[in-house]
Amino acid sequence: MDLTAEEVERYLNRIFTGTELFNYNDRLLIFKQPTNELKAKADLVFDKALKRAVDLGMLRLVDLEALIRKRNIFTDEDQDSLDQLLVQRDAQEVILSKTTKIKASQDRLKKIIADLNAKIL
Repeated sequence: MDLTAEEVERYLNRIFTGTELFNYNDRLLIFKQPTNELKAKADLVFDKALKRAVDLGMLRLVDLEALIRKRNIFTDEDQDSLDQLLVQRDAQEVILSKTTKIKASQDRLKKIIADLNAKIL
């Protein structure tokens, strides 16, 4: 991808300021990266909500995965199948990233990737 000097400067401005500006319905929207202080506050709120949920009986992810395995809801065969689908999807995404000239090929690859994502889900 070849960028002009102006495009490079715009990307660098977004990176250095952590700010992205958009015009939407004649209104200026400003998106900013959260500060470290705001992230710390969000972590505190999350931890408090998670503790409350666990106290009310919610299973942690590790415990839920163990229960699913114990009840044979998700078997080793299912894991093998999922792993194979993930490998196939990753391979298709690599091919897509290298297919830049032919729009029809890109669309076909995107459909294959969407189908694989549906199977994964």
